[in-house]
Amino acid sequence: MSEERLVLTENIDGITKVTLFGKITADNDYCFKMKLEEILSKTSVPNYIVNMGECTYINSKGIGILAMMLKNVKKSNGNIVFYALLPPLMRLFEVTRLVDVFVIKDDDESALAYFKN
Repeated sequence: MSEERLVLTENIDGITKVTLFGKITADNDYCFKMKLEEILSKTSVPNYIVNMGECTYINSKGIGILAMMLKNVKKSNGNIVFYALLPPLMRLFEVTRLVDVFVIKDDDESALAYFKN
C-alpha cells in the first residue's frame, strides 16, 4: 500500500484533520510512521483530529506510533482526538485501556467541538 493511501490530511478551522485508511500492518507501518512525522513537522497548530473510520486494522506498532504522536503533540501543548473508530478497533482500544489514554469521540463534529470548549 502506498504511503499516500495510509494518511490524508486537511486543515479545518486551524485544526489538522488526519484520516487513516486501510490496514496498518508490518508491511506499511514504517511508511505510516514517516508520514505522521512529516505531518507533525509541517503543522504549526498542535491540535489534531484523527478519523479512524476508514482504518480497518492497526497492529501494535501502529498503536505505538499513535502513542508517540500523542506524546509529541502534548509536548507542544496540543492534543489529539480520535473519532469514528470501527467496532473492532474500538474493542481493541477498550481491552488495551487506550480509551484511558486517548480522547475518543463518535464523529468529526464532536471531535472538533472538543477543541472549541
